[in-house]
Amino acid sequence: MDKRVQILALCVKRWAKLCGISDAKQGNLSSYSWTLLCIYFLQVRSKGAILPSLQSMAAKRRKGEQVKHYSCPISGRVFNVDFVDRFEATTGEDAFKPADTPPSELLRDFFVFYDRDYKWGSEVVSIRTGERRSIDEYLHLPRRDTESNILIEDPLDLNRNLNCVLDYEGRIRLRRAFALFAAKVADASMEELLTQAKTLTRMRTGPTAAAMAAKHAQNATMGVGGPHRGPHAPGLTAPTLQQHTAMSQASHQQQPASQQQGRPRNMEYMRQDTSPEYQPRGPVPGSMRPGQIGGGPGGGYNMMG
Repeated sequence: MDKRVQILALCVKRWAKLCGISDAKQGNLSSYSWTLLCIYFLQVRSKGAILPSLQSMAAKRRKGEQVKHYSCPISGRVFNVDFVDRFEATTGEDAFKPADTPPSELLRDFFVFYDRDYKWGSEVVSIRTGERRSIDEYLHLPRRDTESNILIEDPLDLNRNLNCVLDYEGRIRLRRAFALFAAKVADASMEELLTQAKTLTRMRTGPTAAAMAAKHAQNATMGVGGPHRGPHAPGLTAPTLQQHTAMSQASHQQQPASQQQGRPRNMEYMRQDTSPEYQPRGPVPGSMRPGQIGGGPGGGYNMMG
C-alpha cells in the first residue's frame, strides 16, 4: 500500500536481528510481532498516520453486510478476516491520505515512540483498531505479565497476546534496546543506526549460553543428549545414578542464589554505563544497569561502544 511500510519493516527487523531481540525461540519477539509493531506505529504516530486500519475501514463500510470469516477445520474456531484492499482504502469519500514523511524520519520516530510515547503495561498494539487504547478495552486479550510489558494483539486470533513468547530477560533486552537507540537517533541515518547495531553482534551470549554449551559438552562426554543418547552412543556408557545426582547438584550450586529460589536472575554482574541519557522512560523490570543488554560474567555488551 505504501513503499515506506516495507522499507521501515525491513530496517526494523534487520536492526532487531542484529541486536539479538528477534527470535521467539530465544525468548524474544517474533518477526511477525515486529511487523505488527511497525504497522501500529504508522497508524497512530502523532505527526500524521501513514497507514489506516484496513479491518476498521471494512467494518465501517460494510456495516450490516456479511463479513468474511475463516473457519479452522481442526479447532472449529471462526476468525474474522474481513478487510478492505488497497484500492478500496484509497478511494471513496473516506479515502485515506497518508502523511508525507521520509523513511529515515519514520525510523527515528519508531524508536522514540516505543521508548517515550508507548504506554508499557497498559497500551495494546492493535492494528485491527488502529487506535491507541488501554488493555481495559480488550477484555478478550490474555493478561500475562502486563506490568512494564508490551501488549500485542494478534489481528486474526484476538485471544492471543503475542508477548507470550517473551521471557524475563527478553523483556529487559527489548526495553533497553528501545531506550538506547532512541537516545542515539536524533541525527543518525538508517545506515548509521544499522552500523551501530552490527557492533553488538550478539547480545544473547552470556552465562546462559555458556552454561548451555558447557552442559552440552558434558552430556556428550557422558553419553546423554546430542545425536547419540544413552548407552547406545558409540564408545560411551550411560551415567550411573550417582553421576546423575552429582551433575544435578553441581549445576544447582553453580546457579545464582536468585535462580535457585525460583526468582528472576540477578544481573548485578553487568558493567555499568552511568550516562543518564540512556535511561529508558518508565519502569524497567529487573536490575540490569543502564547501557547494557544481555551479557555474562565478563560484562554485558555496551550498545554505545
